[in-house]
Amino acid sequence: MTDKENKGKRKNFTHISKKNQETIQEYVKYKTIQKTLSLKAQRNISQALRKLANYLKERSLKDATKKDLMSFFGDEKIINQHNRSRDSYAVLIIPFYRWVEGIEDKTRPSVMKWFVNQSKSQTRRYLDPNRKEKDLITREDYEKIITASNDAYGQDKALWETMYLSGARPNETAQLKIKDVEEEKEGEKIGNYSIVIDQGNSKTIPRKIPLSEQPYNLIRWIGNHPLKDNKEASLWMSLKTSEKIDTQNGEFITRRFNVLKKKVSIKKTLLPKSFRKTRATILFEDKNYNDGDIAKIMGWTPQTVAQRRIEYDLTDFDDLKKKVFAQPRLSISYEALEKKNEELKTQENVIQDLQDRIEDLEYVNEKMKVPINVLDLLGTLLQTQCEYWMDDVKKGNKNSFWYGKEDLLNNAINMLRNYDTDKVTFKDVKPKKNKVKTTTNKK
Repeated sequence: MTDKENKGKRKNFTHISKKNQETIQEYVKYKTIQKTLSLKAQRNISQALRKLANYLKERSLKDATKKDLMSFFGDEKIINQHNRSRDSYAVLIIPFYRWVEGIEDKTRPSVMKWFVNQSKSQTRRYLDPNRKEKDLITREDYEKIITASNDAYGQDKALWETMYLSGARPNETAQLKIKDVEEEKEGEKIGNYSIVIDQGNSKTIPRKIPLSEQPYNLIRWIGNHPLKDNKEASLWMSLKTSEKIDTQNGEFITRRFNVLKKKVSIKKTLLPKSFRKTRATILFEDKNYNDGDIAKIMGWTPQTVAQRRIEYDLTDFDDLKKKVFAQPRLSISYEALEKKNEELKTQENVIQDLQDRIEDLEYVNEKMKVPINVLDLLGTLLQTQCEYWMDDVKKGNKNSFWYGKEDLLNNAINMLRNYDTDKVTFKDVKPKKNKVKTTTNKK
C-alpha cells in the first residue's frame, strides 16, 4: 500500500474516539481467544467496527441506539465505500452487540432486531439455475488442477488432493501436521489412509476422516518433505524464499488457488471451499452414507447436515452428477502410481545385488584364462545404469529414489570402472558365494 493510500485510509477514520478504539481492541481480543480467529477475520471485524465508530464520532459504540444503527445501515454512501454489502457489515456488527448486551449466540441484540438480511447478490446467486455447476469441482476441473500443479516436491498436488478427498475446511487443512496423516492397517490390507482433524477452534469438530481413495500425491509429498522425520512438523511449508505462509489459517491456500486459476482454464467461480462442497455433495448422493456418517466426516452437527442436504441436493442434475462423480483421469493413473510404488520398493536391493554380482565376477575372473566379452558387456551395462542414476541425482532431482544415496552409487561405479577382463578365461567355476554355501551345506 502506498503512502497516499495509507494517508487516505487514516483520513477515513479520523473521528474515532480513544474510548471506542479501546472497545474495538477489547472485543477483537475477546473474539480471538474465543474462536482462534485468523488475521484476516480480525481485520474484517476491526474494519467494520471502526467504520461504525467513525460514523458515531464521539458517541460510544456500546451506547449506540437502534436509531443510530438504522441511520448507519441506511447510508448507502458509507456501506458501499469499500464495496461491501449491508449484510456483510451486519454479520460482523450483530455479534459485537451480543457481546455488549451479554446475550447468547443466535439471539438478536435489541438494537439490531429490526435488521432483515436482504442481500441482492445472494438472492441472485440462489436463483441462478447454473449455481450448483459453478460451485462444484467436476472431474475435468480436478484433472486440470492436479496436472497444472507441477512443483518439484509435489506439495501442491498433495494439497489439492487432500482437500478433494477429505472435504476438510481450508483452515483445518492448513493446520495439519505430518502426524495427522495416518495409514490404517487392517490385517494384510494396507493402503488406506485417514486425516486427523484436531485443532479445537470454534468451527472444527475433532474427528478422523477416512479417505475414499489412496492419496498417492500426499504419500509422495510426505516422502519428499524436508522435515519428514519430525512428525510434529507442519504438513505444509514454504519452499520459496519469496513466499511466507501462516499455517494457522487458510490464507496461503487461497493465494495458491488464485495463482492456479490464472494458469488453468477452470471456472472462475471455484474457490478453495469448493473442494469441501464437492466432497459433501458426493457423500449426500452416495446411499452408503447416512446423516450420522456425513456429520462425522464433515465435522457438522446433525442440524447442519439437514440444512446442507437441501442445499446440496442434485435432483434433476443428471448431467452434473456424471461430471462430478466420475473417477478423475489424471495424467498418471492411480493404478500406474501404485505399480510405480511397488517397483520402488524392490529397488532398495539393486545396489547390493550389483555389488554381489561384481564379487562373483571377480572370483570368476581369478579362475579364468580366456577373454570373455560377455563379462565386459555385463560390467558396461551395470556401469551405464549406475551412471544414469547418478546423473539424475546430480541434476537435483530430489524425487529420485537414489537421492541421498550417492555413496552407494559411487562405490558401484568405481568397482565397475576398475573391473578388468583382459585376462579372464572361461571354465566351470561357480561364483564365490555359491561355493561358500555348498561347503556350509556339507558341514
